[in-house]
Amino acid sequence: MRLPIFPDGEAQQRAERQLTRYQILTEDYGEGDRVVEEWIEAQVGSGAEALGAPDLSGNTLQAGAVQLSTPGLYGLGEPVVRHEGGDETLPRLLSEAGYWQRMQWVQKMVVGLGDWVLRLDFSGGKLKVLNAYPWLVHTRCDPTDHASILELRCATWRMSPAGEMCWHWDCFELSPVLRYRIILPYNGEEMDVSNLHIRFSDGSAAPPGGLVGPDYPYRYADGAPFIPFVFYADMNDGHVWHDNSRRGATRGALNSITANTYMLRAMFAAAMPPAFAINLAKPATNVQNTTSAPGGVQSLSTIPGTILFTYTDPPEAQGQIVQLNNGANLQALQQSVSAYGKQQYARMGISADDLQQLNNGNPQSGSAMMLSRSAKRERAAMQAPFFRACDEQALAMAAALIRAAGGPVLPERGWRVTYRLIPLDPAEAQAQRDQDDWNLAHGLTTPVDIMLRENPGMTRAEAEAAIVEPEEESEPTEETEPPDAE
Repeated sequence: MRLPIFPDGEAQQRAERQLTRYQILTEDYGEGDRVVEEWIEAQVGSGAEALGAPDLSGNTLQAGAVQLSTPGLYGLGEPVVRHEGGDETLPRLLSEAGYWQRMQWVQKMVVGLGDWVLRLDFSGGKLKVLNAYPWLVHTRCDPTDHASILELRCATWRMSPAGEMCWHWDCFELSPVLRYRIILPYNGEEMDVSNLHIRFSDGSAAPPGGLVGPDYPYRYADGAPFIPFVFYADMNDGHVWHDNSRRGATRGALNSITANTYMLRAMFAAAMPPAFAINLAKPATNVQNTTSAPGGVQSLSTIPGTILFTYTDPPEAQGQIVQLNNGANLQALQQSVSAYGKQQYARMGISADDLQQLNNGNPQSGSAMMLSRSAKRERAAMQAPFFRACDEQALAMAAALIRAAGGPVLPERGWRVTYRLIPLDPAEAQAQRDQDDWNLAHGLTTPVDIMLRENPGMTRAEAEAAIVEPEEESEPTEETEPPDAE
């Protein structure tokens, strides 16, 4: 894939890293598995061709991302979205746009890449959720606040004035000029083509220079401008991009594929070692020449391996067959490859205690690795605050876009998103109840605290109102028998 030319070299390098990592994460290694083949050749050298096809099952980045995001925050059903005013229209529109279904995939991308970006749009009477691939997005941030975006450029494939399809930049600027425009890089310059590609609802074209100042179309109800892109990450380090946090995991995945490929080749060599036939007559059929030199070596395919025919010079030596031994210690090699793979999972935050190995799986294969229920639950709980902030931002942007397009006026603020996490199994639930009883008996917790833990989206006031205190039992009264009737 040909990337657009970014305004600076650092952004260009970041985009190239993100694209390569995406190819590894999605197992789309390019034509002929180019990404993996080039890496193996760089590690092994001229012997890479002898290893055969790469063993792609050793992709630790892909396996780790799948485990850490399944079911994640979105796989057990759409989150519970509530508003303090009781509105249910906006969550329904977001669901109809496929936002929550897309988020299952977005979470996997964030785990593997470090970042993902979605663009929200409202056109044709519908809310749309679009992928803004990180390697096609450029940001300019406040030099005193590296998480505050002042300008965003998104590369889009559009028709140029010359009638050719090429990269354009959709530019959203908040400072120093509030503006939305489309520019075309041309001969080292930037040509404004906003009037060719930006259209108003009545079909008229935007003026040259784009939509500036009061004409900027993306605003909240209070007039504050925004850029209609949501940046997702599972950390907050004060920066927009976090791709460097996955560089080691990316190289580790490529090295794991290389090591698995080498180990697979060693296994084949041990199972089917070649043999040399020295000064023996070769069969007349089913023979393949392996060299063009006179009196060279010829081979005969057998089961399970190959016999290589050769002759000494002079040929007085007695004929014999020599079986080659496998030079690798398979058990030690397998243990080394397995240990290296576990190191890569540890780099992604998966400890040895979290792993459950499948009984019938290849211990080096990512498909044989499963994360325990408790580890998945804990990881989802750790990611929840970061994704909740992004989901609530998406709700606010969606409401603003719908209102700006002439749709209903929906609340932008006051939303609360609660995720459906993996429930406790019976043993875990009983242990939790026993612990709660002990904590209550010793004054270490309260019913309200337990209610809040079991209902993450609930406020303390709601929890207090939901708990009904048992009525005090009335003191027993002495019953008197009625007087005998006279």
